[in-house]
Amino acid sequence: MDANLADAHAVLATIQFDFEWDWAGADDSFRRALALEPGNAQALDGAAQLARTMGRFEEAFTLDRRAVELDPLSEWAYMNLGVHAYYTGRLQDAFSAFQKVLDMNPEAVMAHQVMGRILLAQGRLPQALAEMEKEPDPGWRLYGMAIVNYALGNKKESDTETAEYVAKNYDGAAFQIAEIYASRGDADRAFEWLDRAHNQRDTALVFFKGDPLLNNLELDPRYHVFLKKMRLPT
Repeated sequence: MDANLADAHAVLATIQFDFEWDWAGADDSFRRALALEPGNAQALDGAAQLARTMGRFEEAFTLDRRAVELDPLSEWAYMNLGVHAYYTGRLQDAFSAFQKVLDMNPEAVMAHQVMGRILLAQGRLPQALAEMEKEPDPGWRLYGMAIVNYALGNKKESDTETAEYVAKNYDGAAFQIAEIYASRGDADRAFEWLDRAHNQRDTALVFFKGDPLLNNLELDPRYHVFLKKMRLPT
């Protein structure tokens, strides 16, 4: 009825991106939405996420900065900026963005968990553990604790947390389970859970390429096989 409705193109792009893994189609739809309405928040957010998925991390970061400029009070815009700064290795920018999120909403779900991952990447392990303990969502808190405790050498605690997380999320968080095993250096289990995520059409697989928690898998031949399986650039 209205081929020039930016919101409709943005929603179509989101479906193509999250559920169909039609990267080219989503790219076309997001670009069309932004051509019609350059300040469309959903289109900017989605285009940034697609850029990250395709490994175009600087583009993602640039789109997020634009979104923040358009809506400096948006908690979600700062969260996306922080995630994509983390993916590009801009750890201080990532830290600052998530500090802004937490200033606006100290109980923002996932914010403390991602902040903990940023601190982990900076080598600030005790602070990372303290941040994970503040995460209000019990699932994300358990996930984060399993990762950081292993990095701290608290293997017994991490083993218990990992087993509990797997038991509670066996059918619903295959990608996050793969991240935990990858962070522990267990490539075989990580790829097993990545394959399970693919079979389940886990929407979190859009975070696969460039995920800092999966960095130690990138030299494994199975990593590039999986990129091809996802039809992502190698």
